Amino acid sequence: MPVGIEIGSRTIKVARLRGGRRPRLLDFVVETIPDPAEDQSPEAALSAAIADIFKRRKLPRGEVVACLSPHECVVRDHSVPFTRADQIARTIKFQAEGFFHDTPIDEAVVDWYQEEEHEGRSRLLVVGARKDRVAARLELLAGAGIDPMALDLDATAEFNAYFQTGALAREGTTAVVDIGNRYVKLLVAVDGRLRTVRGFRASVPAGDWDARGAEATAEEGEGTGEEAVAEPVEDPEDVLLAIESGRLPVVVLDEEDAARLGPLAQVEAGAASSTAVVAGVPADPRGRFLSRLGVELDRTLAAAGVGGVARILVTGGGSRIDGLEEGLASGRGAEVLRVDLARALDARGSVGQALNLQGAAAVGCALKAAGLDAVGLDLRREQYAYQRRIDVYKRGLATTLTLLALMAFLLGSAFQVDVQRLRYERDRLLVRYQRTIWDDLFPGIEPSRAVDIPHSIKTRMEEMGERLGNKQGVEVTSVLEVLKELAAAKNASGLDFEISSLNVGQEKTTLTGWSTGNFSPGPFVDRITRGGKLEARMSDFKRQNDRYTFEVTAERPKAK
Repeated sequence: MPVGIEIGSRTIKVARLRGGRRPRLLDFVVETIPDPAEDQSPEAALSAAIADIFKRRKLPRGEVVACLSPHECVVRDHSVPFTRADQIARTIKFQAEGFFHDTPIDEAVVDWYQEEEHEGRSRLLVVGARKDRVAARLELLAGAGIDPMALDLDATAEFNAYFQTGALAREGTTAVVDIGNRYVKLLVAVDGRLRTVRGFRASVPAGDWDARGAEATAEEGEGTGEEAVAEPVEDPEDVLLAIESGRLPVVVLDEEDAARLGPLAQVEAGAASSTAVVAGVPADPRGRFLSRLGVELDRTLAAAGVGGVARILVTGGGSRIDGLEEGLASGRGAEVLRVDLARALDARGSVGQALNLQGAAAVGCALKAAGLDAVGLDLRREQYAYQRRIDVYKRGLATTLTLLALMAFLLGSAFQVDVQRLRYERDRLLVRYQRTIWDDLFPGIEPSRAVDIPHSIKTRMEEMGERLGNKQGVEVTSVLEVLKELAAAKNASGLDFEISSLNVGQEKTTLTGWSTGNFSPGPFVDRITRGGKLEARMSDFKRQNDRYTFEVTAERPKAK
């Protein structure tokens, strides 16, 4: 089951969904970040709190996506002179180098989203974060036993939640105003595509904060449990922090753009207090907040290049401020609506209320974990890229197979060297033996082809045959063949005799033998001649008492 987690300045939000064509909320929880113990660091306390939530709610850790807030990142709108994704990917880090004033670009991770294309140019949303912040967030989650699949920006995660649940219109211009405890996020979408993201620091006036939380589980669409309310964090003054507003580094307008938007905040620091006075707006804190919010919304729409807005969605713990809808709709002709994720995700009761106010980013992260991602940003890049467990196993298996292949290659090479050495030794001995045979057959005569002794022997025998009148050459009968013929003749004749001597010559073979009893060597002589390879005759036959001795001469047939 996919899980999304957002870690705010004071609260932890976790959403668990059931994926599919129509995602459904299974669990949503908002808990205040506990204070660390005396011997515990804030990071360790936060990791322990997250681990406790996952343990108590029995949340899976396999499919989790987390996010960073805009004030932890650098966010810019940027234009590049090409539209192809591969060209953007190759150059975006160099393009973003100027956005990091105090950080070398090699110490940052950068990702981008293509907001629009126009006449061969691309307008990009560029998001970057210092590597130490990415590492710190991953280390914090690892302390809770979580290895997130991706690290999104909370603003784009919110957009993903609105887009996937149908809260965001697919046509026209829609603005999203998320009023948090310390920060206000502004999103603009045109025809269902994110056009820009901006943010600024502000505190909601005291009494207007509604940080609803829930310790509830939405099992099968029924929200049950107790409501947990997180107290707002009050700044030194209950007013808009104009001095510290320092809009998050998202969009920077020049003086000409600012002039078109009218008078901006003029800050005067009092001698005895840090109360900010804004020229031309109401003096009460709520009025100043709404006025500033309207100015920033107009600036954001101008930065997005849109002339007007059809719908404004409001959310966040500070969206309960009185007069918010009227103030945003005034002079803009827009329909102002409150975000209703609960209906789309079948969340009810206190769970639904908390989800609508603070659950968009966590839901967007969970949808991303389920494979539904309208933006595609991920700050887990370079050395921090996510590796699934199967990928780790695959890498180990690939390494093992590579080592085995290398070992097989080395063993094969060694075996091949040994085989070549044996072949060389065999050939050398064969040549030596062939030369010995040549020298025995033709002493004192050099072979015609020293490298091919068998060919030289054949040639020499043909020459000898021609000299002897055999134009076809001389057939050489080996000793083995002579012995074979004699043995076959003896077996065929059925005679029982003993061989006294055997002299095998090149032209003639002489065999002497003896036997007892009634014996005649005639059948033996006939069998030799009948074999066809030798012509035999009896050259001597004697009888002494009961012992017969004989001599048989066999010669090769005469050439005709």
